[in-house]
Amino acid sequence: MRLQWQKFLREAKPTSEELSGFSQEVLKTNLVRLNYLAYLGALVTLFHVIIFRLGMETADPIQYSWREGIVFSHLTLFFYFILLAIAIAVHRRKRGSASRITGVLPHATFIVLIIMGSWITGFDQIITDAITPFLVVTLLTAIFILTRPWYVTIYLLTGLAFLIFFLYRYQENPDIALSNIFNGLTITAIGWALSHIFWRNFLLRFRSDRVIASQQEEMRQQNIRLQKVASELKQANNTKLRLFSVISHDLRGPLANLNQLIQLVQNEDLSEETFRELLIELGSQSYSNSDLLENLLNYAKNSLKGNNITPEEINIRNLADGIAELYDLQARNKKLKIANRIDPSLRVKGDKAMISLIIRNLISNALKFSPAGGLITLESRSGGAMCRVTVTDEGVGIPEARLPLIFDDLTYSTPGTEGEKGSGLGLMLIKEFALMNGGETGVESQPGKGSSFWFTIPLSQSE
Repeated sequence: MRLQWQKFLREAKPTSEELSGFSQEVLKTNLVRLNYLAYLGALVTLFHVIIFRLGMETADPIQYSWREGIVFSHLTLFFYFILLAIAIAVHRRKRGSASRITGVLPHATFIVLIIMGSWITGFDQIITDAITPFLVVTLLTAIFILTRPWYVTIYLLTGLAFLIFFLYRYQENPDIALSNIFNGLTITAIGWALSHIFWRNFLLRFRSDRVIASQQEEMRQQNIRLQKVASELKQANNTKLRLFSVISHDLRGPLANLNQLIQLVQNEDLSEETFRELLIELGSQSYSNSDLLENLLNYAKNSLKGNNITPEEINIRNLADGIAELYDLQARNKKLKIANRIDPSLRVKGDKAMISLIIRNLISNALKFSPAGGLITLESRSGGAMCRVTVTDEGVGIPEARLPLIFDDLTYSTPGTEGEKGSGLGLMLIKEFALMNGGETGVESQPGKGSSFWFTIPLSQSE
């Protein structure tokens, strides 16, 4: 029995983690209840004032004294309820400025009602032995106003003390007064038990609501994550479908041309002049297919690795020099010049293979869209913890409407100045690899004036 009682008391005590939220919920509930109590109490007390005030002039001295006490006490309660309603209304309109007052309102109302119930019970002793007002007020406050058990104990004992005082003042029969005191003590105990039960039940419901709210929030977060995963899977699937479409389109044509050329050579149906012309065309297509295959291999490799990178310190100027040499023959065929103006002292931190692919694709695109005799420039600019590398050409440029989506649209590919084909995969990989290395990508372009593609990468800590 003792253990059950201790458990009962322990369940009625909020933990330190619950205290803030539970106190706010208790105050919110009390203010709603007090708002109803204020309007109902004002009407009831005003009705009592009017009823007991009628006929006071013809009442005998005892009746007059009793009616006078009832009218005065109910009039006092009426004004308190009016002030209570005003305070709650102010709180609702100006929550910040009224928060201190509203925190006191439930306690003040509990004390006022319990004392006034004792006072009215004392006035009733003039003509009756009942302590009904004290009974009603004690049970009403215990059930209606949520208060901590220790506060309830103090408030109810204070009300009992006032009851004893008023009983001995107004009840002339000491035996009846003693009997009413014991009745008042019983009512006080019942009121305390009811208050404790309602407080504990409210706390248990609060805990249950918190668990449910936490579970709902967890489910909502899981739903968001699932939607994100589903969206990523859908996007990945769409990318793969577009990728297979690109492969089937861009590789099928050159292979078919090569087969046709071989058949013509075998059948000796080609003149030397026609053969040379076809070789030039096949050479151009081979450059494009080489870039496509390189990007496809890197795309597949990156997917299999699970987006893992191996950062290391890189001299970006030396890396760009090596890549520019790979495209020297292609540049000379189009009479283009590649100028590497990247700062030789720059050291960056990133995955060398990924950074190499980014630069290769940018140079390859610049060669593709530059007219004969143009200039392709590689430049660098460092600021803060990042380095920005820009590849600028004097080519055909890009329409403004296409710029926002150029790094994401796999289907966007236009032929170069000499009919070179592309897949659109390179720009997508540039953006993906730049992000994986902690950088960004961007483009600035004007149709007919050329384009500047750039990416950023973190500087090495030794910089």
